[in-house]
Amino acid sequence: MQIFSMQDESPRAQATTKGINPDKPDRSQDLRQGKRIYWLDTARFIAIIAITSTHALHRAFLGPAEGISAGENIFRGIIQPFCRLGVPLFLMISGALLLNRRMENDSDISRFYRHNLLSVFITSEIWFFIMFWFRTLGHANDFLSHGMAYTLGRLAGTMLFVNQETMDSMWYMPMILCIYMLIPWVNLAVHKVKVKYIALPALIVIISSMIIPNINELIRITGGKTNIHFALQAGNLFSMYLVFVILGYYIRNGLLSHIPTVAVSLICACSFIIICIYQTMRYSVYTAGDIKYNSVFITITAAMVFELIRRKMAAMHSKGIEYISRISFGIYFVHILILTVLCRLPVMAGFGHIPKFFIYEILSIALSVIFIFLTSKSGIIRKYFYMIR
Repeated sequence: MQIFSMQDESPRAQATTKGINPDKPDRSQDLRQGKRIYWLDTARFIAIIAITSTHALHRAFLGPAEGISAGENIFRGIIQPFCRLGVPLFLMISGALLLNRRMENDSDISRFYRHNLLSVFITSEIWFFIMFWFRTLGHANDFLSHGMAYTLGRLAGTMLFVNQETMDSMWYMPMILCIYMLIPWVNLAVHKVKVKYIALPALIVIISSMIIPNINELIRITGGKTNIHFALQAGNLFSMYLVFVILGYYIRNGLLSHIPTVAVSLICACSFIIICIYQTMRYSVYTAGDIKYNSVFITITAAMVFELIRRKMAAMHSKGIEYISRISFGIYFVHILILTVLCRLPVMAGFGHIPKFFIYEILSIALSVIFIFLTSKSGIIRKYFYMIR
């Protein structure tokens, strides 16, 4: 399972002992199986912190916009763009790992579907089941008042991806399942087709899904009425999320290695500042105007962050970061349930928005780690609930 967990060895650790430039990956070392890639552990660690911060921020700032001060809006305008880096980083990690495999025949594809796609599907179904009953028994819906037959029918729909009743964070699972269905075909493409030919449809997706919607959003924020319509729709090609997966593969294999580190850092900083300014502008117009994943500057920032982690963190190993990296899939599922319980505690009403954010974030992660540590002693739970290998 490669969304959050398995990986191989660190290319930089090998490179530094051989006099190889670590900014230009030595693929013969990088692709050797059985050892961890430390920089991907770091990327995964940052990504899960960003994901949990997203949900903590949303819950900390629930309520009318009138109750949020200008200073708190600036705080949100900085934190929210960081939160939005989580999903792109996770998808880039998936691309860096999955697309470096060789899938050249039906047997390879069948093996991938059995061991990877099926594993993600089983774990998704387990958590759809848990979260359905968590919400139903927690009175987030009135299904039980309509009788058990109706309730079980809604449960069946949730398990079959129809009118799902689940936690808001679970949107990721149907998306990643679709991505996994396409991985073998994308894998063949990146190994058999020159990057310039892959770049053409990717560019259409970026224009249609990221650039045009962002321009239209900016027009609305600044009081304009005109919308730009782009006829080459991304839906006719592939999801914008697949762009992140493909980027992860090419970045791991040296796509940006010719750019000096100073330039990468500068691009990253400038892009992030633009997102923060844009996010703050959105909050001035929309009550809940969170920037979306289709921001082209989110894509640029995430790509630069991924490249900087690859360059700077490959030889650095931390047992704590490695452990969080291994259980990050479990944290993704568990923390949202803990957050929901924390939000209902009367004591939380006495805290301001910013202190509440930090309390939610720290406690949800800490309690998730403890819960996973205790429950993952069971091999079945470890494998099927958290996909820890």
